[in-house]
Amino acid sequence: MNSWKRPERETAKQLGLRRNVRGDWSERLPDCESERLVIECKYRRTLPQWLMSALGQARGYAGAGRFPAVVVKQKSQRGAIVVMSLSDFEAWFGRVGMVRQETLSHEKTG
Repeated sequence: MNSWKRPERETAKQLGLRRNVRGDWSERLPDCESERLVIECKYRRTLPQWLMSALGQARGYAGAGRFPAVVVKQKSQRGAIVVMSLSDFEAWFGRVGMVRQETLSHEKTG
């Protein structure tokens, strides 16, 4: 199994989302989705240490009953990005999807 497939499968299963499996990369589908949520899963060997440190800092300050998240903004960027752990997201928002099966489209075997 390709290493990038595992995070997609795990995310879909954990949150009850539909995982879109594509054999034809020209299709425009998100990695995982539900009626209310669209998720793109990105897998990297390492993440920036400053980002992981900021998330750890937020967790330390949050303690019990508060939601830890990091907001990042690039210079001259409109808006900002929120980063949180998937387990924290699930703890606060639960299984946001109702679908567990995968959507198969031109899936290649082997």
